Amino acid sequence: MRHFAEYAPLALFLVVFFIKGIYWATAALMLSYSIGMFYLWRIDGKLSAMHKGTLGFILVLGALTLFFQNEKFIQWKPTIANWAFAAAFLATHKFAQQPLVKSLFGNAVKLADKDWFSLSLMWVIFFVVVGILNLYVAYNFSMAFWVKFKVFGLLGITIVFSILQGIWLMRKGEILDADSQQEIVSASDTDILELSENSSVTDRESLIKQALKQELPDASIDLVNESHLHAGHAGAADGRGHFRLNIISPHFKGMPVLQRHQLIYRILGDMMVTDIHALAIEAKSPDEVFAN
Repeated sequence: MRHFAEYAPLALFLVVFFIKGIYWATAALMLSYSIGMFYLWRIDGKLSAMHKGTLGFILVLGALTLFFQNEKFIQWKPTIANWAFAAAFLATHKFAQQPLVKSLFGNAVKLADKDWFSLSLMWVIFFVVVGILNLYVAYNFSMAFWVKFKVFGLLGITIVFSILQGIWLMRKGEILDADSQQEIVSASDTDILELSENSSVTDRESLIKQALKQELPDASIDLVNESHLHAGHAGAADGRGHFRLNIISPHFKGMPVLQRHQLIYRILGDMMVTDIHALAIEAKSPDEVFAN
């Protein structure tokens, strides 16, 4: 249903265009994509940055298309979206500790730092070229041809590029996870941002466990991500996670429950502000477990 909510509006856009024309198709795209994003918001409790941006572009440029009865506004949407992606990838070279692409694929592939930057530049060039190509088609071919290019051409180009860069990754780096490798090869421009979000969740859980293990190396840790149970709740709006932690450590022997919790909060430090919205803790010493 997730992919249906994302791609059904494109199919509807194509069908309505050949029945009623570009303006009816634009209105159909605006309405159907809004419904699709509302559905995703209902099941996830939030929308990704990509979904928010795409929805904004469609609504604003679609409204301008209908108001001025000028189809060029909606034809600019793929170009603006791709150039925005390019700018985001490029900005991380200067303002972030690592390229955005490493945040997306870092759990799946082991690469040298210079190769991560090379891969990031490939995506920047791809997004820029696709944006230019969209404008070339929009201004040099018929509207019917552009609609087909938007629905089939851009998706096909993205899939081909994803496969090629997946092959490049397999040759240049070490694939760490077979399932993640398949995700990389099959990624589209929509999947990229979803993978980023899923990776951030995985990273978040790994960082929590890593921090606890570093301070309590003998601990047995069971961390459950319950964020999906809180989707749509007010507490999930900030994007942080809800977790349940069951931890057993000899370090807790003779320590009051409050101090155990305070120790865990201290270990997790800033993550209690940046990554964790709620943390249910059950902290025991081994003798307490075996006593039960």
